[in-house]
Amino acid sequence: MQPYTVKKINNIPFHYIIGIERSGTTLLSHILNAHPQVLATQEARFMLHYWQYFKDLPTISNEDLDLFFKHLWQIKEIDATDLRIWGIDKSELYQQLRTLLPNTHFLSLCKMVYLHYFMAATKTDIQFIIDKNPLYTLFVENWIAQDPNAKFVALIRDYRANIASRLKHQIDPIVKVGFTAAKWKYYNERILQLQKKYPQKIKLVYFEDLITNTEKVVKNICTFWGIVFKEEMLQYYKNNQTHYQQTQAALSEQEAAQFRAMHGNLQSPPSKKVLGKWQQQLSNFEVYLADWICGDTAKRMGYMPTNKLHLAQKIKWLPYKYWYAFLFTCYINWVQVYFYLPLKWRLWKKRKENRMSS
Repeated sequence: MQPYTVKKINNIPFHYIIGIERSGTTLLSHILNAHPQVLATQEARFMLHYWQYFKDLPTISNEDLDLFFKHLWQIKEIDATDLRIWGIDKSELYQQLRTLLPNTHFLSLCKMVYLHYFMAATKTDIQFIIDKNPLYTLFVENWIAQDPNAKFVALIRDYRANIASRLKHQIDPIVKVGFTAAKWKYYNERILQLQKKYPQKIKLVYFEDLITNTEKVVKNICTFWGIVFKEEMLQYYKNNQTHYQQTQAALSEQEAAQFRAMHGNLQSPPSKKVLGKWQQQLSNFEVYLADWICGDTAKRMGYMPTNKLHLAQKIKWLPYKYWYAFLFTCYINWVQVYFYLPLKWRLWKKRKENRMSS
């Protein structure tokens, strides 16, 4: 790959795609990656793991760099959000990272890792890096604090379709409609709050619009980020095979099967058929419960609930609503606290988990 100086790296804008899983974040990242000057990567969480430790360091020492590099591949997630699928030449990356010392900072280290993502080799002059990561929805203020120029595209999808998809693919730790509905409500309430607080930095994009009016939506996103629109972005699926095959090759057989099930449709153009599938996938009870939990937030986002719940139904299902709200609150609080815990403890925990899973 071409060498990147500190000045060149600092001049590459770093933007983000956020929003709850199964809302079109991966689709958008593939569309953007079809642009010859845009690098949109697979998910990885090393920035979240390292951020708390590195964010206040005025400079990066040799010892800091070794800590950063040594553990990059040990941050292995059970849902394949790790660097196994990035196809990085470790020796080359380490040498390139060392060229940034001593006058560099955490974000520059991260950019250098991203620029070694295997798809970077297919591009001649990368001018934008786009990081797609649903979990970043919870950490937007942290990313703005470290990079005030960062901008975020937030994907939003009909709660019923999103819940049905996440249940089908067992995305969440508790595969029950009450839990998935609570998560949809929390993420999208947060997106609305962020958009109100940072109107110039947060752009809302509806999954349904991305599917039905792809060109217009993509052009608007490009304008928001300052990217020159290219027609080949709309043909992303034609050149997706190498990306698809290399990602699968890095995964276990079980993970690869899950990947194909979740992302196999990226090998063809967006289809409107996905928009109404939830009607065959969710039971009447699941729709009622989703309506009750998500209804108020959904209305503010332009989605009308399927049912109008009566008082007797609300009383009947009250235990379901508050039980799953309690479970989700425990879960989301742990997720947010986890990345503030000492780095060495989290790395120790990851090493232990990896040994147990191998």
